[in-house]
Amino acid sequence: MDYDIAICLEVLEHIYDDKSVIRNIKQGTKIIFSVPNFSGSGHVRWFRTEISLKNRYYKLINIKKIIRIGDIYICLGVVDPFKPNLLQRFFKTREKTGISSFTKRIAFRLKNIFRFH
Repeated sequence: MDYDIAICLEVLEHIYDDKSVIRNIKQGTKIIFSVPNFSGSGHVRWFRTEISLKNRYYKLINIKKIIRIGDIYICLGVVDPFKPNLLQRFFKTREKTGISSFTKRIAFRLKNIFRFH
């Protein structure tokens, strides 16, 4: 089957193995998907922040844009399997990382840890 785009609206949060669904989409396919930022009786997972959403899918989808509409995140991206290096795995990001970005990220995380507690 030939297709250029996959649309998963209000689906992934209901599936235990959501990553397997994404792995079965042809590499290079554009994807539009939505996920909630609230708990629901039928939800296996939900996402409080855009960062938590990116952390879950960064190895499978190159997310280009996230739009929040009410209690829903709508995401636009490309299915693009990614093999992160050690620092990228630690930070759960596709961004290139090095020593300088590592120290900046650690400082940012420490600052925010103390800000929220």
